[in-house]
Amino acid sequence: MYTLLIVDDEVYIANKVKASVDWDQLGISKVFVAYNIRQAKEIFESHSIDVMICDIEMPQGNGLELLTWAREKYLKTESIFLTCHADFEYSKQALRLGSLDYLLKPVPENELKEVVQKAIYKIKTERPLVMERFWLDLLQQSIPSHPEAIKKALFEKSIPLSETASILPILIGVQHWEKKLSVREEHIMEYALRKTAEELILQQGNKGQIIQVKTGLILVILELERESVPTEEKLKELCEAFIEASHQYFYCQVSCYIGELTRIPNMLAMYDQLMYLHLNNVSLSKQVIASREQSVKTQDIPWPQMNIWAEMMKQGDKKKLHAEITSTLHSWKQIEGLDAQSLRQFYQSFLQMLLYTLQQNGLKSDQLFKDQLSPDRALIATRSVNDLQSWVQDVLEITFIQQNEGESESLVDRIKHYITSHIDQPLSRQYIADYIGLSPDYLVKLFKKETAISISDYITQERIRISKELLAHSDLPVSSIAQAVGYSNFAYFSTTFKKEVSMTPQDYRRTSR
Repeated sequence: MYTLLIVDDEVYIANKVKASVDWDQLGISKVFVAYNIRQAKEIFESHSIDVMICDIEMPQGNGLELLTWAREKYLKTESIFLTCHADFEYSKQALRLGSLDYLLKPVPENELKEVVQKAIYKIKTERPLVMERFWLDLLQQSIPSHPEAIKKALFEKSIPLSETASILPILIGVQHWEKKLSVREEHIMEYALRKTAEELILQQGNKGQIIQVKTGLILVILELERESVPTEEKLKELCEAFIEASHQYFYCQVSCYIGELTRIPNMLAMYDQLMYLHLNNVSLSKQVIASREQSVKTQDIPWPQMNIWAEMMKQGDKKKLHAEITSTLHSWKQIEGLDAQSLRQFYQSFLQMLLYTLQQNGLKSDQLFKDQLSPDRALIATRSVNDLQSWVQDVLEITFIQQNEGESESLVDRIKHYITSHIDQPLSRQYIADYIGLSPDYLVKLFKKETAISISDYITQERIRISKELLAHSDLPVSSIAQAVGYSNFAYFSTTFKKEVSMTPQDYRRTSR
């Protein structure tokens, strides 16, 4: 919501302008009226003014002098001038001072409404970008956390905020996406999260800014008056609603970390405190955590016996090793206060065990785990217990496949054999993965790497190949052949066959005999 100041020495005209438009409809919640420059300055000093409608010719000082004073002393207010005379010099000076428009009295209601809408649109589109850049510069220390430096930056950027303003930050951290997303899809989802935070947290009577700090991290900065700070219970309620909406509509788990009311110079320290909470929240998801709540370890961490895991790996006991690791990490998810340092220690210990075991088995690891051991992947792996478990599963998949030379080729043969022998049944990558003993995602990557085609395309090709043989060498009805190769829908079979062979099944039978 925005504020409006009307300045005119003629009381009748000032009040008429105030009454002529439904300001609430334009998003303006407060309308102030001043009848001279002195009163206008007093209002400026006690309120943040977004839009000013001001007469130019007034006995105690004209509107251009007021705007010059405001530009020197205050933040950028969108200004609209009114006058009885179309004076070119007035117009030129108003534009030089950054006035949005210059209107002749009497101003028609529709014209006034249109120009105020134009001012509101300009504020909506320009101010958030400038504000976002200011906060990012402050967090990245491009602007020093010193009152004078902050005051200067606010003035230079024409930001409607005082260096003594009270703010309350809420950090939102994405902990887990429940669906695999491309980079583009993740950006779209994060945009949706920002809009949801704006609707559920900001548009509940709270004024502030939503900032994308980095991938997976969103910062909500509430601008508050100390006498109107929401209670902790109310903030938690808003955050819980946001967390539930994020899970329900965007398939992600997020946690919210609520800071304390502070001044802008203390913002960086408060942000660092919230980041510490986020980085060390590695076991609990969908939580609302206040900065003053310090997590503590409530129980000892059940540390795994890596030597036993190494022996299982040497023996190729994949099923038992997976069960042991899953059990250990699942127990870690129940530990309140488990921190990131524990995950990093596990990562290092597991990695040392893995590389030593591979060396003993005569396997080279320098290229084997090129993607899994990249710095970026290492950071992701120690972000949460879920991410660590996903990383462990990936490296174990590769390890067991590479333990026997030529294993990847035999796996592809086994996949093809399974598809052919089950061609009359519904086939999915999950069914095939369960049979082979791999994860569905790794199965798809392996098959595509070895054959240069996807599993789904191979299944279609194999079904068409077998159907062609049956059409050419049997008298089975075409509908029966469709069912024999896994198509319950005859029309779909005919469409697919024609797409692959460039003729219908009936035409193929006639030409092949």
